[in-house]
Amino acid sequence: MGELPPSGYPVYSWDRVVELFAVWLGEVKRDQETPDLFAELQQERELLIAATAENVENTPFSADEQESISTQIREIKEYVKKTHQLSKEQARAPETGLDHFQAEARQ
Repeated sequence: MGELPPSGYPVYSWDRVVELFAVWLGEVKRDQETPDLFAELQQERELLIAATAENVENTPFSADEQESISTQIREIKEYVKKTHQLSKEQARAPETGLDHFQAEARQ
């Protein structure tokens, strides 16, 4: 009896074990790279609660804040240009949206 493999467990060759290990590693990698949507929803919920709080004043951005926003928007535009090869039409949408945010920050 001690010479037989345990019942209920599949018997694999070493090559099959390595193959299954690679599959498992791929699943772990995919799991680690997948965004935690529940955490993002919780963060959005907290932002919405903070944005609708009665004690929050809707004041214009200061000159320093406006400059910081403009700098960050320029950096985002450069990042998109360097990271993604977009056609002129594809690049127009994020460019227009970011320009809109920049203009809104100045009001």
